[in-house]
Amino acid sequence: MLISWNWLKRHVDLEGLDPIEVGDLFTLKVAELEGVHAIGAGLEGLRAVLIQSVQPHPNSDKLSLVTVADGDQKQTVVCGAPNAKEGAGRVAVLAPIGCTLPNGMEITEAEIRGVVSKGMLASEKELGLSDDHGGIILLQDGTPHGVPFTEAIPVQDWVFEVDNKAITHRPDLWGHMGIAREVATLTGRTVTTTLPEVTFGNDERVSVTVSDPELCARYLCAYFTGVTIGPSPEWLQCLLRATGVRPISNVVDLTNFVMMDVGNPLHAFDARFVQDGHITVRRAQEGETATTLDGQEHPCNEETLLICDPKGALAVAGIMGGADSEIRDDTAEVILEAANFQARNIRRTATRLGLRTESSARFEKSLDPASAEAAARLFTSLMLELIDGCEVVSPLVDVAAPSQRVPVIHLDPNVVSERLGVDIPVARTREILMGLGFLVQDSSNGTLKVHVPSWRATKDVAIAEDLIEEIGRMHGYENIPPQAAQVTVKPPLLSPAKQQERSIRAYLSDGCGLHEQVSYSFVWRPILEKIGADIGGRLELANAISSDLDRMRRSIIPNLLHATEKNQRYFQEFGLYEVGRVFHPIEGELPCQDRTVAMVIVGKETHDQSELEEAFRSIKGVVDGLIARTGATQPTPDRPDPQNDALHSAWLHPARSLLLSIGDQAVGYLGSLHPRAKQQLGLTGSIHIAELNLDALLQSGVREHTYAPLPKYPGISFDVSFEVDQSVRADDIAQAIRDGANTDLLCDCSLFANYHLDSGRKSVSFHLIFRSNEGSLTDAQVNEHIESMVKHVTTALGAELRGG
Repeated sequence: MLISWNWLKRHVDLEGLDPIEVGDLFTLKVAELEGVHAIGAGLEGLRAVLIQSVQPHPNSDKLSLVTVADGDQKQTVVCGAPNAKEGAGRVAVLAPIGCTLPNGMEITEAEIRGVVSKGMLASEKELGLSDDHGGIILLQDGTPHGVPFTEAIPVQDWVFEVDNKAITHRPDLWGHMGIAREVATLTGRTVTTTLPEVTFGNDERVSVTVSDPELCARYLCAYFTGVTIGPSPEWLQCLLRATGVRPISNVVDLTNFVMMDVGNPLHAFDARFVQDGHITVRRAQEGETATTLDGQEHPCNEETLLICDPKGALAVAGIMGGADSEIRDDTAEVILEAANFQARNIRRTATRLGLRTESSARFEKSLDPASAEAAARLFTSLMLELIDGCEVVSPLVDVAAPSQRVPVIHLDPNVVSERLGVDIPVARTREILMGLGFLVQDSSNGTLKVHVPSWRATKDVAIAEDLIEEIGRMHGYENIPPQAAQVTVKPPLLSPAKQQERSIRAYLSDGCGLHEQVSYSFVWRPILEKIGADIGGRLELANAISSDLDRMRRSIIPNLLHATEKNQRYFQEFGLYEVGRVFHPIEGELPCQDRTVAMVIVGKETHDQSELEEAFRSIKGVVDGLIARTGATQPTPDRPDPQNDALHSAWLHPARSLLLSIGDQAVGYLGSLHPRAKQQLGLTGSIHIAELNLDALLQSGVREHTYAPLPKYPGISFDVSFEVDQSVRADDIAQAIRDGANTDLLCDCSLFANYHLDSGRKSVSFHLIFRSNEGSLTDAQVNEHIESMVKHVTTALGAELRGG
């Protein structure tokens, strides 16, 4: 929102104040300013001149020779503006030779089609006053000429650009009057303006019916006759342009002026098109439409509030007027609307219709119902002042719902100082609050009885803490010395689930060197389509942020593959992981939202079988370490069944993969990426993936940490290798070793080699450690168990001992 310095001067004496310094104060104590801009700077050399004659250019059909008088001096200027032909007797703006315009253009004497031009007649755009470059500036009759342009009309101004988000909670700041109250308090000045006294008529030409007081808390009307449509005064047009409003005509400009001044929107109807002068404020009927000023026809529903006459809709309440009753060039009688509408209804209607206007932006903020009357009276006084022959013949019709009681707050001055951490004298507290418009009275118990003004009582100031905030910001937060907290604050305890997540992240990032990814909880549809995955069976979003992100993910792997696709443009070997939730729909219930950890490890391209197995063992090692971190029971690996695993078959290799289960519950899988998915995504190298259900893992076993003392006695190490069929699993061999040894002395059995033999079988090697807590073992004690173990493994699994 744009606020004019010249406009503020109508309400506060700002003489001697620097707009830049006031803007800094405003940002510190009221609301953030996005900038303070000088309007009309660099126009000091321009002159207001009288156009005496306009003649056609002898060598051009599109150019004219304009003779202008600057005091006693006359000169001829070549001009191509279409409105120059209509300008005889009017005042224009001359940029004389040697003048430099705000856009950097330097005016020099120039010969144009054989005629020398002594300067240039300027448009608004060339002077930086607006974007209008359809013709030269033609000032109103009676404007002084032969003087500097900046003296002829008040074009020079300073504009505060207020960040709208910073005043969303302050409906009183959506007009110059509200801003003036703040500036007056900031600078120690006094607001000087009061509402004008207006005498209304008694001709009941207009009547109002409000059928839904809940949606329209107040509606005021007045009937004007003797209206002549024409341009607004130059001072009013300058103020409107400074605040970004394009002048249109005197009546329309006055509605905009009052809205920007008081903050309450107004609307003016051409009385000819309001049947019987009767206005009804009601909800729209089923199937009813409204055609607005922009020429668009909008379908309405029962929540749409309309301004109607007996024929139909005249306007969409609080948003935009109707096309049929707009002010025209021949309008002679006007009906004024000043109202207060329910903020929630205006917001919903504006959103549904896609109509965002200056009016709706203000009504959405819960305006003060009293401001509607102030706006109506100001508009009436300006109409009578600026339009000759205009009369207000009706009374000010006021249909109002019961007024809301403004809050009265008891404020303890000691609490103010205590909360702000600095001593604020009672006199200073009273001065600040009264400067902002609060009525402050003393109470018998030493507290202050503060009456909240109506313009601050709509969802703004309601409790003592709100008043303390007002005092603090006006006193200046920069004047409150910083002080450390006087209490010891302990960090909050993390839940076990969060501690587990942090432990897993630390393990994968620091221990395994993987990079963490954080992605949306949605799945990107193009990735699923590339790898041939079915998009069904996923929760569909009713209000998706993108058409490609309209389903909730059931697995994190597609999101990681999407990131892998991007990262392979720059890196050949890397690892990614993500910890997050996946969403499985349940009929008639909320979806199951399991915590999941997934990872993708990308290695170099290889076709060597041993290197592929080494890569697979690498991700298996990561998974084993992760499972150990959770304290879960060791899962049982098994081959996947593609027919029963439609979700993972799109990206999980059918032969090089394992499903992990604890009992009858599947807890995850790991393996190579499916060749089809790899090809469709354009990926290279050896790519292995894994995904684990953290909730299932954490629930599977006791996660209490136990400790044992370091062994006192050394152990005896023993390596053993067996030749077995390809179908025999390493886990089965390890179990057979433990069963065959049949002793507590075997404290460790770990696989360290597994490779294929030329015979078609494979060699599997284990590292064994025997140890006793009673004393050092002898070879004889260990050999007995080794012989028993070897015999059991060879018999049970058809294995052969390698290496003797």
